[in-house]
Parts: sequence; structure tokens; C-alpha cells
Amino acid sequence: MNQRLRVSVAMATYNGERFVTEQLESLVAQTQRPDELVVSDDCSQDGTLARVRAFAMRAPFPVRVLCADRSRGVLGNFDRVIAACRGDVVFPCDQDDLWLPEKIAEMAGAMERHPTAGIVFSNSELVDEQLCPTGRKLYTRKLRRSEHLYPHGPEAVRIVLASGMVFGHTMAFRSLPLLVRPAALLTTRSAYDVVRAIIAASFFDIIVIPRSLTKYRRYTGQVTPSYDVSPSQTERVRRLLSDHRQQSATASRFARNLLEISTQLEALGAGPDVVSFLRGKVRMVLQEAALPASRLRRFLPVAANLVSGRYHLYANGSSTALRHLLMVVRRSSPHRLSLHGERSMRRASSHRAPDGSASDLFERS
Repeated sequence: MNQRLRVSVAMATYNGERFVTEQLESLVAQTQRPDELVVSDDCSQDGTLARVRAFAMRAPFPVRVLCADRSRGVLGNFDRVIAACRGDVVFPCDQDDLWLPEKIAEMAGAMERHPTAGIVFSNSELVDEQLCPTGRKLYTRKLRRSEHLYPHGPEAVRIVLASGMVFGHTMAFRSLPLLVRPAALLTTRSAYDVVRAIIAASFFDIIVIPRSLTKYRRYTGQVTPSYDVSPSQTERVRRLLSDHRQQSATASRFARNLLEISTQLEALGAGPDVVSFLRGKVRMVLQEAALPASRLRRFLPVAANLVSGRYHLYANGSSTALRHLLMVVRRSSPHRLSLHGERSMRRASSHRAPDGSASDLFERS
């Protein structure tokens, strides 16, 4: 029988007094309560901290509250609170969602059943600020109908990136140095959840639970971006007709960060197949960023990528190809990034252990 894993919930807060109490109460309502809750407040200017402290006085599990002397921003705040956790498994927690009662039990149980897994993902139900369902889920890509273990490597990385499984509130990961403190090993501007998802899929098996275990609140004015990864048909059409320049700039930034991550993962000992996949993904993203304005001129390169299977390997198949053909492109200057920049990144990212081995990164902290 597998030993029960100790669970830490890592909550980052900032000006979240409207909804933070609901989220905290949903932790109390868990069928398997956490062994600890760690809250890091990023200099809130409302009543968030008072609400958290009041909850800590009556919570049925230990609560530690970290107060900041300076603002770190949402990403730095999450890195701080995750590093402070003491459990075997860490659950990142937003301040304004609502967890279903069985979330911890299902996700921690999956980690206990699969000791080779480093991370587990679940789905989320999209709701408005009043928790009214929108009828959509966060992850809508093709997923298996039940819990599934994917071996680490390029397929796991593909599942993570193609399905958009990079939202912190959907994941839980083991307390391993490479996942708890990646900033000490990788220099990247990517979000805390993106980099941990890619690292986990590169070095550890991953578990995907397709069931929604969180009510993911979307509303105007929230701290994290409200970009809809599960858009309605109307929103899909709007994006096709919107100005491509902003999307191109976003794609270029993502490609630059992904290239940087691939170079540093290679230095840490990631398999060559993983590194090759990530760089293939970079090329696909850059092709989207550099789409010509003329749809006629797009046809041949899009068709070539579709026939070669690159759209299915690095994106979402024919749906991405169709989007590339139909989308409106208005661009005054292309956003370029060359893969030849790898050498300079490699020099800046030599984060190996003193003996040249990265084996100690995979032991529990």
C-alpha cells in the first residue's frame, strides 16, 4: 500500500478580499483536507490579509501567512509561497476560485497510485464572478475519458503544450527541487506554472485527470490575465478577424522563452528528443508570428506543414492549419527570432551541479 502523501496548498494573494473567503472555505470542505496551507500576500491594500488571518485562527489545519516587505508580482509571489511549502505534494491555489470537495483526494490519490509521476493535472469549469457556469471547460482539446499516466518525454511535453495545460490552479506536483525552486536552476521569463509544467513533462511522468475539479472564476479586474483558452465560436471568429500584430508579438515572446527553456533543460540533462521537440515547437510558433498578409502566399507553407505532420505534432492539427489560412494579418514589421541564438543562451545558462550531475535535483527537498 502506498504511503499517504502530505499535502501543502500554496495560495498567493493580492487585493482579493472579494472572493478569498469562499476559496478558503472550499479548502475546509475538502474530503481530504490539506496538511498545511501557506499563504503569501503581495502587499495587498484591501482587507485580504485580515480575512486570511481570521481564517487561520479557526482553520482545522495549520495555516502559515507570509507577508511581503515589497511587491514581487503574481509570478514572484507564487514562487515564494511554493518554496515555503513543507508537504510531499504542492497544490498552487488562486485566491478567487472554488475547489470541488474531492479535488485534493483525487489528485493526491493519483500521485500515490503513480509514484513515477511528478505532476498531475485536472480540468476546470469556467464560471463568472457569481460562480454561474458558462457551459465551458478550461481544457477542451482531445483528452482521454479517464485518468491517464503519460511517460515523460516529448509526448508528455506535447500533451502539456498542445492542450494548454499550464494553469497553476489545475496542477499539483511533488516537492522536488527542480519543481519547487526552478528559478535557482533556470533563467526564464516564463510564468511559474508554464515552466513547471514543461520541466515536469521533460523529466517525470505526468497524470491527466479530465474531470473538472475547480470552478475557475473569470471576471474583469482580476489579477491574472483573463485570456480565454476555451473560447466560444463567436470568440474564435473574433480572433480570426483581429489584428495579428499583437498575436505575433505574443507568439514571438513565447518562442523566445521556449527556446531559452529548451537550451537550459538540455544543460540539465533533458533527453535529446525533448529538446528537439521543444525547438520544433519554437519553429512552428515563429512561423505563425511571420505569416504573410496574403492568404494565397500562406497556402504552400501551411499545406507543407500539414502534409508533413508538423501541425499535428507541434500544434492542434488541421484546426491550427485552418486558422493560419483564414486569420487576418496586418503587420508593419515582423517579429523575428533566430534559432541561431542558442549558443549565447547556452553560455548564460550553465546551471549544472559542481560535479556536472543533475541527479540531486530529483530528490525530495
